[in-house]
Amino acid sequence: MYRKEKKLPALPPNRDQMPPAAPHSQSSTSHDNGILMWLEEDNMNLRREVEKLRRMVVEQDTKIRVLQEQKSGHSRQLDQQTQQAARLFRAIRSAVEAYRNSSSDLAQESTPSEKIGDHGAFSNSDDEWP
Repeated sequence: MYRKEKKLPALPPNRDQMPPAAPHSQSSTSHDNGILMWLEEDNMNLRREVEKLRRMVVEQDTKIRVLQEQKSGHSRQLDQQTQQAARLFRAIRSAVEAYRNSSSDLAQESTPSEKIGDHGAFSNSDDEWP
């Protein structure tokens, strides 16, 4: 982020622009003091701005860590659900195969009068729907 441009207090005039001061004059000292005060104020403002930016970085860093942990948790949860779905699918497939095997075994063992088709549930002896 860029810091907002603030209007700083006007700098005291440069020494070159000031009339020459007497050797023991107060004007050069007051000029130096004015510059020093201005620099100290600017320094304080910059320190506040830096501290504010540091807090923002820490806050964003914390948010990023939380989101990464959530993402990791969601990924683990999705992996678990995928594994559960795969186990369920295999169980259903095994049950269907077992049913088909038992149905064909029963069909081979049964006499023609015991077939479902002979009881009127199906129209023909091939156990197909009409």
